[in-house]
Amino acid sequence: MRPTSLRGLVGALALVGASGIATAQADEQAGIALKVVGDCPTSTSVSSALEPLLPQRAIAVENGEVALPNARAMVTDLGSNFEATVADQHRVFADEGRDCDERARSVAVWIALALDPPKFVFGQATPPPVAVPVAPPSTASLAATVDPRSERRVHVELVAAGAASVAPQDGVVWSGGASVRFVIGGDRLAGTLGLGVLSPGTETVNGGIQVSVVRVPIDLSFRLRGKTPRLTVAADLGLALVPFSAAATSVVQQQRGSGIDIGGRAALELGLARESAVRPFLALELIYVPVASRLEVTPVGDVGGTPNVWIGLSIGAALRIL
Repeated sequence: MRPTSLRGLVGALALVGASGIATAQADEQAGIALKVVGDCPTSTSVSSALEPLLPQRAIAVENGEVALPNARAMVTDLGSNFEATVADQHRVFADEGRDCDERARSVAVWIALALDPPKFVFGQATPPPVAVPVAPPSTASLAATVDPRSERRVHVELVAAGAASVAPQDGVVWSGGASVRFVIGGDRLAGTLGLGVLSPGTETVNGGIQVSVVRVPIDLSFRLRGKTPRLTVAADLGLALVPFSAAATSVVQQQRGSGIDIGGRAALELGLARESAVRPFLALELIYVPVASRLEVTPVGDVGGTPNVWIGLSIGAALRIL
């Protein structure tokens, strides 16, 4: 039999208790008859090491050759080795250094595992954790924390504003009025449809003739918009159709006519970033008509044209309806 090293013995003996030693059938309440042959270790040191390991058993040291009527454990000093026998188990330990105290502790652990092996209980499953029901958030709390409008990818805004326009042509032409606009799209890109109604603007054309022009600008534009923590910014670019009605008021017989100017529109809008549905804003607009409509007055003939450039300023509010 190959001697067993004392180093790491305590950890190895745990495996012994789960294998070969598991067959020990000693009564837990019986005493132990301990016999030690030799003086390394001594019977006293082995008995002292066993007592805390098997407190339920009485340990009696044998002094003669006849065993006491108890479980018998025998330890024999072989010089550089020592051996132990208990119940039907036998083991030889290597210890060339003859550390007697270490021998006593090691053999005591081995004897304790042989007489009182660990008991393992199988088949008892750990009960599953009890699930604690969590009440779902109420509809009211969800409505208070999530604005449905902010979750939509497409938004619809209704914009209303007061407007003023000026045409810097020969003499300055002023007019004022109001406008409405629909904005449909996402947070970045949208489309707009606008309609304005402006008061008559008086233009002095050739010959000193005064012509009063009423304009109803309609535009269809693309809008690119962004947002900062405090401001919303939007830039529009699109097509403008401007139906108008003109009346020559400084001639003997008043004359009227109408037409449509076609051009391009660009606008820049600054608004306040707010969580509410209403957002105030200020906008600057430019309408450019590359080919203006001509004005003719009888009997003078062609007296000029409508303005090519209109610059507008509007102040209003945008209402998010979807």
